[in-house]
Amino acid sequence: FMERYEKQARAYGLKTERGFFQWTYLMSASNGRFIEAPDIRQNLKGGNPDARLDDMMRLMANAAKERGFA
Repeated sequence: FMERYEKQARAYGLKTERGFFQWTYLMSASNGRFIEAPDIRQNLKGGNPDARLDDMMRLMANAAKERGFA
């Protein structure tokens, strides 16, 4: 699975080791469904996909803290 997820990450423009790690984590944790959300795909387009994914991870972590999950 990890090899397939890394290929997908490259297809979406991710280039950094951090981006690959975040991608494979999110894809593994969601059983491959993370990228199925249209808003996720749209958010990765344009600009720097690695930075956008990092921003998404930060927003998800903050939301989890606010809801008492972390």
